[in-house]
Amino acid sequence: QVQTIDARDTMVYFTAPDGLHIVSFENPAAPEEIGTFPIAEAAAVVARTGRAYLLADRVLHVLDTGDPSAPAEIATVAVPFEAADFVTLGLGGARLATWGSSGLIGHSWGDVAFFDLANPDLPVERSGLSFCCDDDPPKAVALAAGRAYVRHWGSVEIYDLSDLSDPVFEKRLWTESTGQLFGAPDPDYLLLTDDLRGLRVLDVAPPSAAHEVAAVETAGEALDGFFVGTLAVTTHSGGVRVYDVSEPARPALLGRGATTSAALIYETRRVGSYAYSQAFSLPSQEFSYAIFDLADPTAPVQVGSFGAGLGFYPLAVGRDLAIAPRVF
Repeated sequence: QVQTIDARDTMVYFTAPDGLHIVSFENPAAPEEIGTFPIAEAAAVVARTGRAYLLADRVLHVLDTGDPSAPAEIATVAVPFEAADFVTLGLGGARLATWGSSGLIGHSWGDVAFFDLANPDLPVERSGLSFCCDDDPPKAVALAAGRAYVRHWGSVEIYDLSDLSDPVFEKRLWTESTGQLFGAPDPDYLLLTDDLRGLRVLDVAPPSAAHEVAAVETAGEALDGFFVGTLAVTTHSGGVRVYDVSEPARPALLGRGATTSAALIYETRRVGSYAYSQAFSLPSQEFSYAIFDLADPTAPVQVGSFGAGLGFYPLAVGRDLAIAPRVF
């Protein structure tokens, strides 16, 4: 079962119970697995050029991926017990966050831990947030423009991370239902994918007066997304949509592309001018990657697939199995 995916340059990284897998998409028509890092209980991964940060069994493993065919461990760092399920990398790669949650019926808790990557080979934990007892545990975390955004079931909390050792709560936004969240090219805005309402835009400058300024309603749920310059790409149950967000308060739909077969689309990542999205095909009930060509943003089109039958685990955002967000 593939659990989380990330991408950097022409490589896709994904975790599975047997460890980390690295797939080269240098030739999008013929993706090829070129490297592995065997480890038990691999949970999540994020990547930057030459490095990957892998969560496994409550430990953050720093891997040298300069040679993706032979990833090598550089260092290991313990993470807090309740912050060991997911990981995200901040814009520019200077900060990293891990988080997680546990719970029983009517009683849940979770933590977020913030790490300094001044030395990319040795993450240093600087601070954290705890959501205990009856608090709503974190479902997703994004780092952008010196702030942390923590998504809960029906809200997003904003924290000032000017001093990474002392996060300062600034605002809670009640947002009904939300999926992924990611910083816009303009740091004054935050974009949300909403599993009920589509693409939503928040003005977060100043955070104390943050509010929604735009929404693009969609017929189906919006699950994940990323940026390509001033374009936002979002995934939906049956494909992808591309928006012009050069003016974030006025997003404009440019194009949409459907899967070539009946499929449900989940987590997605950018590799060059392509989107690689987890897809659950019907009626075969197989998981794979659906590959969308975004070269013409007005007409995204599926050009292939990869990994049919690998047993992808559908990590639908906005539900208990929320995936790690990624800021591009």
